[in-house]
Amino acid sequence: MNIKALIIDDSLTDLQEIDAEMKKIFSHSDINVESVTETVPDDELFKVKYDLVILDIDMPEISGFDIAENLTGNNPELTIMFCTAHDEFVYEAFDYNVFFFIRKQHLHDDMNRAIQKYVQYLSQKQKKYLLQNNSAVEYNHIMYFEISGNDVYIYTDMTDRSGDTIYFKERISLKKMTEQFSDEMFFQITQTHIINMQFIAAYSRGEILLKNTQKFTVSRRRLTDFEKAFTKWSLR
Repeated sequence: MNIKALIIDDSLTDLQEIDAEMKKIFSHSDINVESVTETVPDDELFKVKYDLVILDIDMPEISGFDIAENLTGNNPELTIMFCTAHDEFVYEAFDYNVFFFIRKQHLHDDMNRAIQKYVQYLSQKQKKYLLQNNSAVEYNHIMYFEISGNDVYIYTDMTDRSGDTIYFKERISLKKMTEQFSDEMFFQITQTHIINMQFIAAYSRGEILLKNTQKFTVSRRRLTDFEKAFTKWSLR
């Protein structure tokens, strides 16, 4: 698989180090990466479609957050990673659907975890949930399943032209539905909800916050198993 990556950092030294570290880690996978590096982004950059972008946040001429907003506006499928020495930006970064937050002071370890997670994400992205009408939805677009009697509602991160969330309704048994997907990626947190763990933005004491700001509570009897599964997923 070939991907195109963009790295932006106002420090040329940091830029070269980030690029070298990223390529070194990708060299151990079956993904070929072509990278573009920039210290000062221009308007032409926003016209190109990239698969992966690694951004510094605190830059003198433009914020990494502003760049992320511009790039994802043209390419919603884009994967954004922030790479910064400022830990205090981590919470604000989630407003931009960040895939991973890389700390410069832990560049090797964090980059290794980020790229490994990204490689696994690309692998999962090729997997699809088959609907009863023989169309399919990619796993990485399914946020959660909601079970209501004999019906299952499949909520995605996609929206229609009106900005409303796209969802699908299926009449299918829970057993037959769950046979399709990986237990590592999806977890049934209550009798009525199965969550895709890649959409979890934050978790604390049984409370889940999804990247779209929806909140869910894990049932008490499933709490221990969920925390083990979520920890395993987070450390992938």
